Amino acid sequence: MDPSTSAEAAASAAANGPDPRLELMGSFVSKTLKLKPEKWSRVITVEEYKGIIKEFLDRPNPVFLIIILTQATQLVPTTAFPLTQLKSKGVYFIKRNMLPVPREDCANFIICGDLATRTIDQLSALVEEVFVPLLAFEDNYKTWPSMVTQDVQKHVHSLKSTVHQVKGQVSGETILAMPVGVEKIMKASQQIGENPNLQIDLYLKSAIEGVVIKWASQVEEVIKESSAHAFANGQNPTPNAEFSFWNKRLKNLSFIFEQLRNERIRAMALVLEHSRSAYYPCFQTLFKKVVEALAETKDITLYLNPLKKHIQQLEETEFSECKPLFIPLMHVVCTIWGNSRYYNHSLKMTILLKQICNLIINQVKWTLKFCIKIFRNFLIIKFVCISG
Repeated sequence: MDPSTSAEAAASAAANGPDPRLELMGSFVSKTLKLKPEKWSRVITVEEYKGIIKEFLDRPNPVFLIIILTQATQLVPTTAFPLTQLKSKGVYFIKRNMLPVPREDCANFIICGDLATRTIDQLSALVEEVFVPLLAFEDNYKTWPSMVTQDVQKHVHSLKSTVHQVKGQVSGETILAMPVGVEKIMKASQQIGENPNLQIDLYLKSAIEGVVIKWASQVEEVIKESSAHAFANGQNPTPNAEFSFWNKRLKNLSFIFEQLRNERIRAMALVLEHSRSAYYPCFQTLFKKVVEALAETKDITLYLNPLKKHIQQLEETEFSECKPLFIPLMHVVCTIWGNSRYYNHSLKMTILLKQICNLIINQVKWTLKFCIKIFRNFLIIKFVCISG
């Protein structure tokens, strides 16, 4: 027998046999997600899913593959972001090189790992536990020039701050990032108390001024938020959107206020005041705006809360029986208008009344749909009776 022929036959048999790459991936998915092997077997029998996996394995691109476990405990492969279906744990596979994954020794060509529901938490842990400690260890940069060291530390701190801010935004909270060298601020504030003529380190002062500018921008965005945005893109929100907006705003502003009252930030304000920084008035204005916005939000949530009960009753009652509910509901609305210091503006009241009207329209639509359904069933029965 020709040796070349036998080699081709062996290669063909290997190609037609079980794919070790799929076996490797299936084993990792089953163990990590604690699933039976049958779940993976179902994935590779679906042509669409199998095509996505084979494309990852046989082509240079894509370089990553994500397997999502849906709420129905079904496995779904994807190579695209965002991961809209990621409601529970998932796994990822990343190629070490932008090349097809060979069948032989495939484990050395793929990096495997698990994926949390909130990927921002994983990124935060990576930055906090890997990047920052590596670059904070003095032996790693003791031979570098001081300017390079400061620049690297500044960029690492910026990355850390950005991750914290994004993590806060995901949770509906605005995080005010600390400046580089924050550990020196408390010491500087104590020295100011002991020595009124103390010269502040310009690098530290510049770092504080930089974050104050960022804080002013962040706070301005929060204060500019309006419940009228719920009507964007043709949406028809109900009063629940108004309640949700003001409750989230109260939580966020309270969180910002508590941060501004932190001892470290008070020390930063003292440093700015002592050094006669041009950004100290900016800090004062920032603090004043937060206090005013928080007072407004507390007042509005206080007067909106009694309305929730009446809105809930309206939602749970059939429209034909809603008439007795309108008078007490409007009485509460008038009470808000007459007593709230901040909600008695035509713009805010117009938003609330439009949302109440949307709720009533929804109730009417539901009732009409129900009536139409009954009428259609009646016509069907009548037609059957006539035909019979």
